Amino acid sequence: MDREAVDGEVQIDEEGMMRDLVMSYLSNNLSRRGFLRKMAASGFSAVAARSALESLSQLDASAAGPPGAADDLKTVRGTGGEILVEQLRAAGVQFIVAGNSSHLRSVYDALVDRQDIQLIMTVEEGQAVAVASGYAMASGKLGVVAVSVAGVPHCASNMYNATQARLPLLVASDMVPLAYEDREGIYEGRSLIGAGDSNAKWNWYVSNPGVIPDITRRAIKVAVNPPGGPVLITYPEDTLAGEVSATIVPQERFNIPAALRPTTEAVETAAKMLLEAKSPALYAGPEAWTSGARRECVELAELLSIPAMRVLNDCWVDCFPTAHPLYINAEHTPTTRFPQNVDVLLVLGHFMPRPGKARTIHITTERNEINKAHPSELPVAADPRIALRDIIAAIKSMATKERLAAIAKPRADDIRSFNQKMDESLKAVAKAEWDHAPISWPRLALELNEVLDPDALIVDELSTEKTKIFSYLRTQDRGRTRIGRSIQQALGWGVGLSIGTKLAKPDQQVVSVVGDGAFMFGQFESLWTMARYEVPVITIVLNNRSYNEPRQRIMGKMGKQGQTGKDMACYLGSPDVDFARAASAFGIKGEVVANPAEIRPALERAIRSTRDGKPYILDMLVERSGIGAESTWYARYSVAEKRKRRV
Repeated sequence: MDREAVDGEVQIDEEGMMRDLVMSYLSNNLSRRGFLRKMAASGFSAVAARSALESLSQLDASAAGPPGAADDLKTVRGTGGEILVEQLRAAGVQFIVAGNSSHLRSVYDALVDRQDIQLIMTVEEGQAVAVASGYAMASGKLGVVAVSVAGVPHCASNMYNATQARLPLLVASDMVPLAYEDREGIYEGRSLIGAGDSNAKWNWYVSNPGVIPDITRRAIKVAVNPPGGPVLITYPEDTLAGEVSATIVPQERFNIPAALRPTTEAVETAAKMLLEAKSPALYAGPEAWTSGARRECVELAELLSIPAMRVLNDCWVDCFPTAHPLYINAEHTPTTRFPQNVDVLLVLGHFMPRPGKARTIHITTERNEINKAHPSELPVAADPRIALRDIIAAIKSMATKERLAAIAKPRADDIRSFNQKMDESLKAVAKAEWDHAPISWPRLALELNEVLDPDALIVDELSTEKTKIFSYLRTQDRGRTRIGRSIQQALGWGVGLSIGTKLAKPDQQVVSVVGDGAFMFGQFESLWTMARYEVPVITIVLNNRSYNEPRQRIMGKMGKQGQTGKDMACYLGSPDVDFARAASAFGIKGEVVANPAEIRPALERAIRSTRDGKPYILDMLVERSGIGAESTWYARYSVAEKRKRRV
């Protein structure tokens, strides 16, 4: 039993215990009764134990299968690289996003004549992780990355982003041949691997080519099982190049259904709390999306007219459609003005906002995240979709249609009134700024709302400024969707995300909306991949020549910078970057948009270009705002002027 001390208390590694029990049961070292008994002894509820056993029994039956079920196993002889590719194919992998490395030659060789797995090359490893992350976000499937060990430090920040977003990624790194290990100098690579370890859910070093399929299957299972996350597996060059025979097993034989049902007591308590609440609110995090609970979120909200709060700055996806009349364009905080005096807050997913005085119902599969930062009145370790279905059924069984209507109607009227006032205020702001140059954010958002496809995927890499766009540009159920920046995000992945999104959803319009500062965090390199593979994405760079959010935070402290208006770190003008011209170096067409009257024609040209299968970039000159917005001062220094010789 794994334990660790935290703040003087003994914490139990529940995931580790569950894994050990599952392996013992599947290895026939534990009976059904023994499994249930040990689950109970480990602190799991009887319902959770029975649900897990039912899932394992189904898995056991499918693994045993009818006579001849072993026909899907096959023994393959080839290089380690060929074995790796075969196991990835058996896991349903369609794309490998890679960086250049001579040590990966065996993997490249294995892909030369294959039609079922496509290699997508990038020229910078961090962008490879970004592309794979976008694919995982949009498809819900495993993203696969293959990079040089020297590139692992480049991967680290976007692996961090993937960890925060709970994205299933397999990051495969090469390594120098085993014969050169521990000689330091140019042949030492383990220190480079360490740069990615802290952001990996699991890591392993494969020194035996015969176990490549086993370790790869295990890595995939760890990556995709909730909570998802990146795994980092190291394959030395001679491990990949060596000849070996190995058995390839379909990944589904190792997938364990993890959809746990909440206890009856928890369901009934949650239903009662929501029924009796005077001012409930819903906070739907990304787990509502990944569990497929978006429609259940809407159904529950409509049942009791529960307002759904804005999650823009905490979540990489809109789990509740923002065009819905029960959506509230305001974040939940202890001082939220509407709804006032929230008394019950239903939270879906691992992230818990500050609840204030509200009693909370926290539903997530991540047991370790419950009661982590804020205590919950009702912690529920369960699959959000299953939990919501049970809660909806319980509410309907507890209350008549007349009672439900009596609860919902006045609340819906209040929400409608609030949203009407909010919409009027937003329209007034947009009207006042309509003809501004540089372009106002509301004007751009409303123009986008008019011309983008109803099912467009909008991939954003914006900070708190995104409210200026997404307060106007709304998303719909089964329609337009926003995905992108995750909580506490490291900059430099939005453009790569859009490429991966288009790989996953080639028949939907994909639009990347990224700030100029974020674009310059190593994302020019993604334009090479976009051009080579003809990825028809519209990239809109919101260019205000500033890190707008950090500047406001810095100057808002009213230190010397705030007092003098001297911006030491955030002004990005001088030089004034022309992103459209830079994109032309990669063969991508685009244009600078400086006048608001040019927005609609430019967007229409971009759409025509992507309809024809070509990417397009719009360098949109937008306004700066907030404290110090008017300042173009920076700490000027000229090396040329300091020279004593003209060299």
